[in-house]
Amino acid sequence: MSDRRSPEAALKPVTGIRVALQLDLGRIPGAASLPFLAEPLLGPLAHAANLVAKHEDGGGKLGLVLLDAHRSREAQAHLFEVEVAMRRKLRPELSEERLRALSVELVEDPEGTFAFGTGGAVGVTLAREGRMVAMGSAFGEHSKRSHRRFFRLHPPQTSTDRSIEVHRRVLHDAMTAAGFVAFDSEWWRYELLTPLWARLKGRDAALDRVLAPSRIEGPAARPPMIPGRYGARRVGASSPFLGAREGREALAARPRGHHYARFSHPDGDALEELLRREIFTGEEVKLCVSGLAAAQHAVRALMPERGGVLMHAADVYHGCKQAFRREGQLRGWRVRQVDSLLDPLQEALERSDRVDVVYVDSPSNWNLRTYDLPKLASAVHKLQARLVVDVTLQPCQPALQEGADVLVSSLSKDVSLGHTIAGALSSNDRSVLAKVEAQIAHTGELVTMETAQTIHQQAVSLRDRLVAQAAKMEVLERMLHSDPGVSAVHIAEVGRCGGLPGSQMAFRLVDPGQGTRLEQVIGHKSLDPNVMLNLGSSFGATLTLVEHFASRLGADRTAERSTKPVIAPDLVRIGLGCQDGALIVDELAFALEASRAGKHGQADDESSSSSESRKAA
Repeated sequence: MSDRRSPEAALKPVTGIRVALQLDLGRIPGAASLPFLAEPLLGPLAHAANLVAKHEDGGGKLGLVLLDAHRSREAQAHLFEVEVAMRRKLRPELSEERLRALSVELVEDPEGTFAFGTGGAVGVTLAREGRMVAMGSAFGEHSKRSHRRFFRLHPPQTSTDRSIEVHRRVLHDAMTAAGFVAFDSEWWRYELLTPLWARLKGRDAALDRVLAPSRIEGPAARPPMIPGRYGARRVGASSPFLGAREGREALAARPRGHHYARFSHPDGDALEELLRREIFTGEEVKLCVSGLAAAQHAVRALMPERGGVLMHAADVYHGCKQAFRREGQLRGWRVRQVDSLLDPLQEALERSDRVDVVYVDSPSNWNLRTYDLPKLASAVHKLQARLVVDVTLQPCQPALQEGADVLVSSLSKDVSLGHTIAGALSSNDRSVLAKVEAQIAHTGELVTMETAQTIHQQAVSLRDRLVAQAAKMEVLERMLHSDPGVSAVHIAEVGRCGGLPGSQMAFRLVDPGQGTRLEQVIGHKSLDPNVMLNLGSSFGATLTLVEHFASRLGADRTAERSTKPVIAPDLVRIGLGCQDGALIVDELAFALEASRAGKHGQADDESSSSSESRKAA
C-alpha cells in the first residue's frame, strides 16, 4: 500500500502542548523527533489541554503531555517485528503465519492502515507542575492494568490507586469532551476521525489512509527566532538636552508638541566609551570583529614576535585553543595547556622557569569556576609574565583592578543580546592597546558603524539584565538542587566576578545518558513558536539555550588531545535568555522529568510488574 497525502489531511506540527515522544526517546528506527498530527486534530487536542488545565488534584495544576503522535511505516514495522519476535520466543511451536496473526491483536499491521500512521491517533498522559503523574502502568505496556476500565473492575484499595483512577478519569473526560474516542486496552491512546472513531460514532472516517512523514524534521528546521530590528537609518530616539535651559531653547525654536528627533548614530567611539565607563572600567577599549579575534590580538600584542611561552587553562573557549595552537606553529611559540583547574594552574606557574603570557576564562567556559584573580596575577607577574582574562561569561567584573593586564570579551552574547557579532579588549597599558590597534588596522577587522550602534543599543541595559538574570538563576538553582537526577549545580562565584553570576549555569546529571534524552525532549518542541528552551551550541542571549555537549562531541581520534574540549559527559550548560523565569523553570523541570530513564505512566510505588507486560504500540 503506497503512502498518500490529501490536502484535507495534511500533517501539521503540534505546538502549545508539552511533548515527550516515547518512540524517539526509545531510539525506535523511523521514529519522529518532532510531533505531527493530521490538521483536524490540532484544535480538539488544544481544547483537551485547556480542559485538563482547569483541574487541580491537591499537588498543583495538571497539564496534558503528548507521548506519541504520527508514526512512519518504518517505526510501526519495527514495533510489529518486536512483538512477533517476543511471541516467537514464548511460543516457538507456532507457525510464522499464526505468530503474525496473534501479533496483530496488539500491534497494528504496518502494511495496512494503522491509526498512528493516519495522524489521527495520539498517546497522552498528565503532568502535575511539570512532573509526570502515576497512571497505573507504563506507556506501551500491554497488561491488565493498562486497560481503560481496569479500576472499574478492580476498585482501588490504596491511596495511590485512587489517585491513579482520578488521573485516568480526568484524562478520559477531557479527551472525550474534545471529540476523541478511547482505545479500550490502552489508557493513553485516543483517536479522532479514524476508522475506530467512525465505528464508535456511526459516522464516516475522514482519516483512513497512512500519511507520509513530514519533510520537516529536526530542530534545524525551525525558522529563525531572533526578533528583527529596524535598520540604522530608521532608529529614532528622544532628543537629549544637557540642561533645562537648552531644552527650553530647543522647544522655543520648534513647533509645539512632542518631538522625537533623530540624532547621529552611536559609532565605534561612542561604544568604546560606554564599554570603558560602564562595563570594563579600563583606561581604553578597542573593538574588533569577534571575541575570538580579541583574544588573538591580545595574545599577539603581549607575546614575543618569535618564540616565547603561552600558557592557558584547559577549560578556555575551544576556538581560542585551536587559534593559539595554529598561531604557535606559525610563530614558534610553545603553547602549554594546563589540564587541571584553577589552583593547579598556580602550581604550574610555580614550577615554570619561563612564561610570557597566561590566558584564562573567568568564569571558566564550562564549570563556571572563578579564579582568585589577585592571587593568580601575583603569581603571573612574579615570572615577569602578563595575564589575559576572558570575561565573556560575566563582563561586568573588575578584572583589570584585580591585576589582569588585558581583558577580552565577546560582545556577541549578553552585551549585544545576540543581535550581532563583535569583540572588545581593554587594558590600562596604552602601549599594548596601541599594538592591538595597529594589528586590527592591518588585518582589516574593524567594527562597522551599524554593528557598533546595534551593540550600543543593547549594552546600555546590560547591568539591569544581569540583575534580572541573577534573580531567575536563584530560582532555577533551587529547582535543580531538588531534582533527584541532578548531582551538582555550577554557578559563577559572585564575590569573584563583580557581584553578579552572569547568565550562565551548568549542572551535572547522575545518569550521563540522560543528557542526550534531555536534548531529545527539548527538540520535540522545537517547532513551537513560544518555546522556552532551545538547543544551542553557544551561550544564551535573547533565548534560553540548553546544551549537553557530549551528545554532539565528535569521535575524531586523529585530533590532538590539546585541541579537544575538556567537558565531562554528565555536564549540561544553560544560557539563560530573556523569557519569563517561571516558565523557564517549569519547562526545564518537565524536560528533566520526561528525559529520565523508565516507562512513563508507571506508578512510583508500584512494585509488581506483570510477566505479560510488553512494550509495543
